Amino acid sequence: MKKLYFLLFIAMNVSIVYSQNKQIDDIHNKWVPNQVIVKFKDNYQLNNRLMSVGKTGTSQAFDDLAANTKIKKLERVFAQDGFFVRKAKLRGMVRKYENLTTVTMVKDSVNMNELIKQFQAMPEVEYAEPNYIFSTGNTTKPNPVQLISLEEEKQNYLTNIKIDNTKIKSPFRFLAPAPAVTPSDPLFAQQLNLQLINAQKAWEVTKGDSSVVIAVLDTGIDWQHPDLAANIWTNPKELNGKTGVDDDGNGLVDDIRGWDFVNNDNDPTDDNSHGTHVAGIIAARGDNGIGITGVNWYAKIMCIKVMQSTGRGDAATIAKGVEYAAANGANIINLSLGGYYESLTLKAALENAYANCFIVAAAGNDATCIGPGKCPDGSPSAPLYPGAYSFVMGVQDNATYSNYDQDGAFSSGYTNLLNYDTYAPGSSVTSTIPNGAYAAYTGTSMSTPAVAGIASLYMSLNKSYDKELLFTEMIQQQTNGFVDAYKVLTDVPKPDLHIAKFDIVDTAAGDNNNGRPDAGENINLRIYLKNFSAKADSVSIKVSYEGLADTSLVHFIQDSCFVGSVSPNAVTFSQSPLNIAIANKVAHGADYKINVAIKDNKGNKWSNQIVITFQNAITLGGIITNDLTLYPNKYYNVTDNVILNGCKLIIKPGTVLNFSQGKGLRTNNKGAVIAL
Repeated sequence: MKKLYFLLFIAMNVSIVYSQNKQIDDIHNKWVPNQVIVKFKDNYQLNNRLMSVGKTGTSQAFDDLAANTKIKKLERVFAQDGFFVRKAKLRGMVRKYENLTTVTMVKDSVNMNELIKQFQAMPEVEYAEPNYIFSTGNTTKPNPVQLISLEEEKQNYLTNIKIDNTKIKSPFRFLAPAPAVTPSDPLFAQQLNLQLINAQKAWEVTKGDSSVVIAVLDTGIDWQHPDLAANIWTNPKELNGKTGVDDDGNGLVDDIRGWDFVNNDNDPTDDNSHGTHVAGIIAARGDNGIGITGVNWYAKIMCIKVMQSTGRGDAATIAKGVEYAAANGANIINLSLGGYYESLTLKAALENAYANCFIVAAAGNDATCIGPGKCPDGSPSAPLYPGAYSFVMGVQDNATYSNYDQDGAFSSGYTNLLNYDTYAPGSSVTSTIPNGAYAAYTGTSMSTPAVAGIASLYMSLNKSYDKELLFTEMIQQQTNGFVDAYKVLTDVPKPDLHIAKFDIVDTAAGDNNNGRPDAGENINLRIYLKNFSAKADSVSIKVSYEGLADTSLVHFIQDSCFVGSVSPNAVTFSQSPLNIAIANKVAHGADYKINVAIKDNKGNKWSNQIVITFQNAITLGGIITNDLTLYPNKYYNVTDNVILNGCKLIIKPGTVLNFSQGKGLRTNNKGAVIAL
């Protein structure tokens, strides 16, 4: 299966607003000016010779459009040859990289919306999208740190950072006397983030080892920093090869420590400080008498620069970094970055990398809930990508600045189950910055590497592990609002099942197929279960009346069903749904609670509850000959075409009409619809 990605660079003077939940950044920071990514369907392939003369070899329609907008250059998003092909195949990845490609075009005053529509209308194009901008967020940067006592640092933390006291009254009250493992690093006393995740206790189990590789996709890393140099990953073939020669044949010359995809060279040095700070949180060398210690004392950091000195980066560049990390053996990918626009190109790269990598990303720093709908404070919601994806561990801080998941990791109102998953401290975190220095920064960018570090400790201890189980352990094992490293390492997991969502299926004869529990209907109830821990076998579900429920309103025809096995972090449902009959007398808009009992073959039991909201609507359909007024205190189902024959239909403001598929209103003999 061959996939083609083009990146089109187009000069334009118009603004585009794509459908998203919220636009938080300045409009000019949404996408890279003059660029569009076009993904081609299977079996369409660029010809390099044709590319050089402005013809793609795909279709005449594409070439005509390219000519009209003046193609400047064509280039591939990913290398046609090299590591994206060979190393990816060696790692068992399914995606082919030969045909992931970029295109450059130039023309003044291009209508970007229209251009994308033209691309999408072509039979060979799977999708077209802007090259969206991602950023490292509004990370606050206090002054460089100085040596102070632990008690002074605790007081500064509580004074300067406004912790949400409704979530965590005191982040220090659970701290026990210092365990035996206390590294010699002089700034360790100021690393309250390590104490809040119970790292010292975790180090009694393991301090990590060099077998785990964490790819830090960021602004680069000061790989010569005295506290990081010993833990920087190296590419052995390039390290031991000839200077100026592509010794491993991956298309990148002398990529000894990683790669700079911004400047396209082999020196991923940090020109911002953000990436160096992130790297130190994960794996600054522990107990070396210098500066700080990372969560993992010995893990290897793969340096991948995908963000510019301003902290901004684009989807195509980040996707290149993701593919490089996955193909070159990274166990973990840390993405302390995000954006409110979803890039399908970056998502595809992450989905492929997920086969071999544990991916961790920031939730963001705008105090915005993930949604959907309004946040608890009434403000608009917005998921931050890629942290919101269900296969990426989205990390929040338990502080008021942090983006957050208002319904928790156990449920999601999105059909694709967008979630943030766990919490780690990101407020006033001390870590490395370039030129051998240290500073305390604040942001979920600092929370994310703490979780990446815990994951690397887990992998050091468990050479063969279940990625999904690790995912659920990170969610479950928390102490006073933050992930607990010691519990993650030592917990003996048991299944933990919760209701992810439920569907109502009303397709039986006489039902209106609107997905709602209407009066008099016989509905099927499909309950989706999500497992947040170890695998559960022979799972079954049984529904029953809530204690004070009016049993005359609902009759359980089929009150139990068999689900089967549910893997860690998996969502599944029974193929044989529950069946419920709803009485004709139910009140419109009334809520009805139903108990849901879940059990497995090991005797584990879970009690849940769902709420359905009855509808008792007036049915409309057929020929109407007398004037009719519809009111907002009623609900109307249009189950068949309505023909107004010589009469008026007056619809008052706020009235709700639910139309069955393909049904509508028609007039005849001067009939009229008056919608006020």
